[in-house]
Amino acid sequence: AGYNYPLRDLGDGFNMFSSAVNILDYVMEDYMVLANYVKGFENGAVEASNSPLLAKYPNMLLDYSTTDGSGRIVLEEAVREEVKEVVQTPETEEEVVEEAPIAEEKNKNTIVYVVLICALAVIIIAFAAYSYFDDYIVSKNKEVTVDEGIVISSDTNNGFPVTFTSDDIISVDNVSSKMIVLTKKLLTSISTSGKVKYLSSFTYVEPTMISGNKYGIVYDRASAKYMLFNKDKVCFTGETSDKNHIITAAINDNGSYVLVTKSNKAACNVSVYDKNGESVYIWRCSDEYIVSVDISDNAEDIICAGIGAKDGVIYTKIYHLNIFKDKHVNEYVINGSSVVDVKINSGDHIIASCDNSRLIIDLSEAENKPNVVKYSSQAMACDSNETGYTAVLNHKFGSFDKNQITVYDKKNKAVYNCDIESHVSDIICKGKKVYLLTEDSIVEVSSGKSNVLTQTQANGKGLVVCENKLYYYSTGSLRTGK
Repeated sequence: AGYNYPLRDLGDGFNMFSSAVNILDYVMEDYMVLANYVKGFENGAVEASNSPLLAKYPNMLLDYSTTDGSGRIVLEEAVREEVKEVVQTPETEEEVVEEAPIAEEKNKNTIVYVVLICALAVIIIAFAAYSYFDDYIVSKNKEVTVDEGIVISSDTNNGFPVTFTSDDIISVDNVSSKMIVLTKKLLTSISTSGKVKYLSSFTYVEPTMISGNKYGIVYDRASAKYMLFNKDKVCFTGETSDKNHIITAAINDNGSYVLVTKSNKAACNVSVYDKNGESVYIWRCSDEYIVSVDISDNAEDIICAGIGAKDGVIYTKIYHLNIFKDKHVNEYVINGSSVVDVKINSGDHIIASCDNSRLIIDLSEAENKPNVVKYSSQAMACDSNETGYTAVLNHKFGSFDKNQITVYDKKNKAVYNCDIESHVSDIICKGKKVYLLTEDSIVEVSSGKSNVLTQTQANGKGLVVCENKLYYYSTGSLRTGK
């Protein structure tokens, strides 16, 4: 912080180094400098007589624990009296006698306060250092072996790529400006400078990650097990209250979450939990198989999207639930469609994306009448953001290499579309802009025009945005985009 603010961020107008080039960057956090300084003293005793510099400079004077310093500058008694007379000439000898004990007492109190503050600072630094070293840490040009022989390493330049040996990356999400990486066996947190923090290992058969802005869940689709985490740690691990396999999940910014599980008495169970893992609500869906779910920020409203079939025709049904009501608040049916994703957007809109249509429900309107837009071709991927815009990827002519991106606003109006002559692995919608990961590049789409931002390594799986920077990941590595 002491380095970043004035020199990197040019804080308080401190801009005389604005054109300077960092030749060695992100070497160490400020508290780590202090922690290493304390560690340099034997047994952590920060004293002049215990200084590590004495071995190299035996005659070096370092003792500042006394008011007279180290004795390099000494005032003779005669000079002391002259200084005393110049500074203050008391009218009587009694004044000197009375004031001397008071001044001496003040000096003692000041020394006590300074010692207490220094002791507190040392304790804080030691705790920070312990917390720092207590985790597996990987920084530039370093590697570490963690559970089951998995090796995590990073590059020398800017910390990227971060590679995972003997393990495969499943997905990467942004949680509180940290990239949370889910592999088949590990959960790790990676900063934008390439520092890796080990969070947890697990033995899930089909691990899947769902995250919000501050919290996330990793669950096993082959069991009832799951874990709740933030950017720094796994908060707790648990099992669903009904002990059934988890189908899908959602979590809000306050840590409340919803799990959809298989059921012996119905098609699915929908269970809501608080951030401590306590069950607060259960609803059973008897007919449809719930494939997507979302939870409001106040944890009161739940949106479920299920797929069913009737008379040989497939349909999607959207349920609006409230934890204070026994029955669902409302339901909406889209015939001939299979739902892909459902979101509560801006707190008052439901956005449901299906394979051949898109549905918007404005909860602030009295009738809550759904606004449905049919696609001209099959939708293969979609992404929505908090501003209400959604990007939808449609295949043209049934070809994976002939695609069209269409951006819709929260009123379900098409803002623009753009043809993409390449296979697309992932899409991210940021405002009205869309970022695509193709076979060999990251492409930005804006106002109907596409622009290649950077070339990528082959076999890219997905994109993630963290602190307004793009990153992409493949099976074994996480790399910077632009």
